[in-house]
Amino acid sequence: MLNRWQLGCDTEQYEEAFKSSLAAMGKHGLQSLRVTKYDILEEELMDILCCTVPCLRELVVDGPSITRLPKQIVSLVNLTYLRLCIERIKQEDLCILGAIPTLLSADLSAAHAPDERLTIRSQQFRCLKEFRFWIHHAQDGLEMLFLVEAMPELRRLYLDLVFVAMETESKMGFEFSFEQLASLEHIGVRILPNNVTRSRVEAAEAAIRNAVSIHPGQPTLDLKVEGTTIEDKDEGEDRSGHGMAEVLEEDP
Repeated sequence: MLNRWQLGCDTEQYEEAFKSSLAAMGKHGLQSLRVTKYDILEEELMDILCCTVPCLRELVVDGPSITRLPKQIVSLVNLTYLRLCIERIKQEDLCILGAIPTLLSADLSAAHAPDERLTIRSQQFRCLKEFRFWIHHAQDGLEMLFLVEAMPELRRLYLDLVFVAMETESKMGFEFSFEQLASLEHIGVRILPNNVTRSRVEAAEAAIRNAVSIHPGQPTLDLKVEGTTIEDKDEGEDRSGHGMAEVLEEDP
């Protein structure tokens, strides 16, 4: 493990040592790499990895979310497992990742919900068997569609939707389309609300259940809601008014 504090050097020296170490390990056919809590090379890190460790089979990048996914990642033609966090996943990012020819398992996390509909197209993620997608600030909405022959080998799909108590101006709702995932056997969903309105959580839950119900292969669904919700303003007012009416009726 390469640690800047143990090396006793400044950031510039550490960055050079880090790049040299990656290059050396890459020349010896490094197959598994985990980068944890990095605070350097945030914009360059993925570019460097793509250029120096071409034999990687497993790549885990933990720490601050990356803001840009380089197109060169498709050059990692041996990669079978990928885990990373992106600031906000875009359609272009999915197209790039979907072109990695050997990817079997992907674990993607987004710090913010996407601000556009995400569409997995034909023949993308051709070998993928397991896909986990974490979305933070999911109360902003999520529209995710899988077209014909997208992820043709996918067996297991996991969605983790984190809702936080924050006002949103997003006009996106919740829309999912799973029926074209021909090999899908299981969908696992966790909705994690933190003091958000009950109606927003119920909208996401209903969209998921509806999408699963029309899948011709009838995959199993494990859906859990873990957290706290609050009443919608209108719902609270209705209950308050109803309670007052009952009291008035009981008064002789």
